[in-house]
Amino acid sequence: MLIFTTLCLLCWTQFSGVKSGPYPLEFYKNSVDDMYSDCKDEMTEKIKEFSKELKQKDYDWENEKKQIIKYHPFLTPDELTALRVYTKNENGVYSKFNSATRTGKNVYGTSFKYHTLYFLLASAIQKLKKHDKHDCYDTYRRTDSTFEEKEKEIRLGSFTSSSLNPNLKQYGKKSCFKITTCYGADIIKYSAHPEEEEVLIPPYEVFKIVEEKVEELKDCETVYVLKSIGTKSNLDCKLVKLEKLKNLLFNAKL
Repeated sequence: MLIFTTLCLLCWTQFSGVKSGPYPLEFYKNSVDDMYSDCKDEMTEKIKEFSKELKQKDYDWENEKKQIIKYHPFLTPDELTALRVYTKNENGVYSKFNSATRTGKNVYGTSFKYHTLYFLLASAIQKLKKHDKHDCYDTYRRTDSTFEEKEKEIRLGSFTSSSLNPNLKQYGKKSCFKITTCYGADIIKYSAHPEEEEVLIPPYEVFKIVEEKVEELKDCETVYVLKSIGTKSNLDCKLVKLEKLKNLLFNAKL
């Protein structure tokens, strides 16, 4: 059976092969989706206020920092470390982080526990994309999970791992996905598991359902095809805007 729709399997299962679902394929309107369009420099300073988040035990931040490459022309040590922490399946960070991101819109800036990790991943992806020769990537995902289409245009709701390799058959064939991402970045060199040939997709990228036969996934029971159509960020630069508003109100009282 060939069905054309979209992907969010990585949000729940990473490369685990766990049987589960059905999971909704939707726009995730309540997700954290900041893309820092015009506030990257300001946010680089603002995010220091949340530095204690990196002390979460499962991050093992300082140890992971020792594993990164010693020099990179444009990624910071913290951005490189964030990529390792997120892609290290063994620590379970991605699962809790993705779950919080999918539902964290209303607590972003307050009790959301992952401001720093989110910012570092988004910043790393954007920098890598800026220096990338590829406009878009065709990536793949296999799973033993099931999915339910809710909307025709969707976002993935969190940072989402996908692979350049369509043949990672150990992860299943019940639901398989082909994703064309134009805002995701190749992180193979920086992943804790480079053998996965990973492209990391941001939560603010928007996809549409298309009809397309995918020869590489012909062994799959159900195939979902997803094409990038742009971005949508409801929380774009929210923390910086709130800071400016706070300062404005404070000065008005003087």
